Amino acid sequence: AAPAHWAERITRTESMSASNASAQAAIEEADEQLEGEMLKILSATFDARTAADSYATHGQIRRTSEAFDTWYGPMMHPPDRPNDRGVVVPHRIGWPLPASLKPRSDAEVAARWRAEGRKGSPPPRPRMSTVDLAAEEKKLAQR
Repeated sequence: AAPAHWAERITRTESMSASNASAQAAIEEADEQLEGEMLKILSATFDARTAADSYATHGQIRRTSEAFDTWYGPMMHPPDRPNDRGVVVPHRIGWPLPASLKPRSDAEVAARWRAEGRKGSPPPRPRMSTVDLAAEEKKLAQR
């Protein structure tokens, strides 16, 4: 009785949740073994279906025990809504940040918001990082 796209949405959302929950557990284990050197970065998939909230949260950096901030509330790992295809990427503090994991601009978020046919301005963006990478790298160098 339910439309077929409902099954696809449930399958996609639950698959992403299981994948990201296992990634979260692996990052926590690595962080323990590496004595606090691991971070997690929220990465969105960008295509014609990517929503404005994914543009807004892409590139968030958190310690393994910290939640990501989204327009829908905090989450330890994606998905934060149905059909969300975001992933958690493990990252060591001393590694350079690849361009693909850097946050999208406010202009890109606003453009996607308008492309979705929404009125007004998008909600405020969440804080992108709770970690001062430069300070953390100095601490590692001193060890």
